[in-house]
Parts: sequence; structure tokens; C-alpha cells
Amino acid sequence: MRYYLSLIVPHLVGFLSPGPPLADASEPLSAFIRGMAERNYFLGQTLLLERRAANGRNSDLPMLARELVKAKSAVLVTIGYPTAVAAKDTGLHSRSIGGGRPRCDRPRRQLS
Repeated sequence: MRYYLSLIVPHLVGFLSPGPPLADASEPLSAFIRGMAERNYFLGQTLLLERRAANGRNSDLPMLARELVKAKSAVLVTIGYPTAVAAKDTGLHSRSIGGGRPRCDRPRRQLS
């Protein structure tokens, strides 16, 4: 009889907030968790969250974003423009969910 070991490596997602830490029940985080579950990523199984919050101190955002990268986050999810800028400066792709339609930062072609 053969036994197969299934190794499921969870994806670490870093959440960067300009305000207080996001609770699981907060609207942005619960929407993210629901959306990921619809795509078969389940919190605690195939998805882990690492959170950092600036508590209103935008000057701390770059340091917090670097902490999330050092924690080996696969992606950084940000809320608002200042957090998106801090995440972009780490070199890791980021997606902004605050203040409008989510979008992924991608290089744009220059028009001549």
C-alpha cells in the first residue's frame, strides 16, 4: 500500500492598514476572506494573514511594509493611497482595496 503525503503550503498575505489593525469582522477583510474562499483559498488552511497597522502614523508605513515583505508575504493588500505607495516601494506587487475599484499596479506602456 502506498501513502502519499499532501503538502499544502499556505499563502501568506500581508495586510497594511493606515489606521487601526483590521479585525476579521471588518468590511475590507471579511470581503477579502469571502472572495478568497470563493476561489478555494481558506483562512487557516491555504491562506494565512499577517497584519500591520500604522494607527494614523503614515511615516511608519514604509517600515511596516518592509516587515510584511521580510515575513515572506506573497502579496501585500493595502487600504488607501499612502499604504499603496509604501507597498509599491518594497518592490512587491500590491493591490489597493480602499477608495475605489481594486486594481493591480502594473507598468504602463509609454505612448510616443
